[in-house]
Amino acid sequence: MPLHITRLKAADYAGMGAAFDDLARRATSPNPLMSPAAVAALGSLVPDPEIVVLAAVAGNNKGRLAGVWVLRLRRTVWSMGCRVIETPAMPTYDNISDPVIDTALRHPVMAVFAGYLQACPDLPKVIRATNWPRDLDATLPAHVVVTAAERWQRAVLARPETSDVEAYLKAAMGRNYRIRSKRLAELGATGTLRLVSLRGEAALAGLEDYIALEARGWKGQAGTALANEPIGLSYFRAIVASFAASDQIAVDQIRLDSKPIAIGLTVEANGHNMLWKTTFDETFSRFGPGMLLNMVVTRRLFASGRTSLDSGMTEFSSPELMPWSGRRDMARATLDLGAGIAGHAERLGAGLRHRLRLIARRLRRP
Repeated sequence: MPLHITRLKAADYAGMGAAFDDLARRATSPNPLMSPAAVAALGSLVPDPEIVVLAAVAGNNKGRLAGVWVLRLRRTVWSMGCRVIETPAMPTYDNISDPVIDTALRHPVMAVFAGYLQACPDLPKVIRATNWPRDLDATLPAHVVVTAAERWQRAVLARPETSDVEAYLKAAMGRNYRIRSKRLAELGATGTLRLVSLRGEAALAGLEDYIALEARGWKGQAGTALANEPIGLSYFRAIVASFAASDQIAVDQIRLDSKPIAIGLTVEANGHNMLWKTTFDETFSRFGPGMLLNMVVTRRLFASGRTSLDSGMTEFSSPELMPWSGRRDMARATLDLGAGIAGHAERLGAGLRHRLRLIARRLRRP
């Protein structure tokens, strides 16, 4: 069946929620941050002319959606002034560059995406992918050159063989399971411990708890918390409100004497989950509240039958600190579709960004 590419503006894409949901049910990675709802929220932060939505349609132009890739046109100092395509469109806050593709059509869809971008005269021929899954390399045509400046493994919860969550956690965590369970008991001994999962309108209040808790930690002191970034905060409130309205987000909290000490935001799409943001009260660091929160999320997912999760880990996190045994190879990558000088400039900029990010990370952390 032939595939056709349609280039959409954000406003045109807004009404395709049902088609996207149908595609997500057929996708290996139904990335919810490339949904029409997410792109609508992106409009509060990114000018519409910078947003490019590529839709692959099977058959004629009114056929079934086979793939979606949300991209952003940028011109930054890192690319030496050259225009580039960036994915995800909001890399500061989004944490995966996956296009959403029908699993049975991964290779042909990626081929037509690459072919369209290469042939389109007004689009750059270099893609900056800040969270690129390396398993997508094999789906790209041979002429697309992928250069990875940074590599890491992201912990994932694949669909396990067992339905017993404690058996899964014991196998995935090893001796750490006993240690963390003991820490949870010790934490409970200091006050009244509650585990809550907020959905719908309650999730909006949970987001405000997250914002306040993050601001009290090292990110707030370094000026990188959401509370320090009014424009980014506006985006987050808009996108969480959109996901909450469609019951696609859960805000999990560990509360001690009614006070949240660890909070995680999990976005959901057709049985797949993505742990988007987490924070915790640093005065309780000795209990390992971040790991305890991840165990809480895992138990909730097993109870709901939605046992598939992407941890959203960046290169600065260790998968060994997560309670999930699956791994996915990731990279900050440059995809060169014949960009020439712009491609060389982007690769040089990527290397410089990497070095500066490492320095900034060391300076920010207490």
